[in-house]
Amino acid sequence: MKIEREIRNDHIARIEGKAGVVVELGDEITAKINVTEGPRFFEMITRGKTYEDAATICSRICSFCSVPHKLTAVAVAEDALGVEVSEQTTILRDMLYFGNMVESHALHLYLFVAPDYLGYPSAFAMAEKYPQLMKHGLELKSYGAMVQSILGSREIHPENAVVGGFGKLPEKSDMERILKSGTEALQAAVATVDFFAEYEYPTHID
Repeated sequence: MKIEREIRNDHIARIEGKAGVVVELGDEITAKINVTEGPRFFEMITRGKTYEDAATICSRICSFCSVPHKLTAVAVAEDALGVEVSEQTTILRDMLYFGNMVESHALHLYLFVAPDYLGYPSAFAMAEKYPQLMKHGLELKSYGAMVQSILGSREIHPENAVVGGFGKLPEKSDMERILKSGTEALQAAVATVDFFAEYEYPTHID
């Protein structure tokens, strides 16, 4: 194929990790993604460590998605040791995971996606004209962070999930706060779905 023009971006912004893209224009159009994220050697770091330490180390793979890394490492240890957890533990871990998902998705949608859709360079530039939209994003982000703090002991790199259950169970008042705030956050979630479901894909980023 004769290449008439090459478009190269060695650093794709607004993604987790590092990657670039090369687009070749000619008789045909080809695109190639180059993933440039280097090895982190977590497998080597955890060799010879106790299963408690391994789970703590694995949560450091990523700050924002530390919960699934932590819970996965704990689950692997439980499977190896033949540990069966209670239904209560399973439910609380699911809640911890979903808290992480709510926060992560809110940041992705409102900091990365919405500005592109609406033609702004950043969420800060978008906020002046769309304050209610940003309010929804911050409400969801804050709610997800609160759930992680209550169930995981802290928002980032939670330590409360341990093999066999939790280091400390949440107080009844904390669970009631999750429920009450969740009812309010649900309204922001519905508004989020409505916005992205109704908004047409913008032609300026085709």
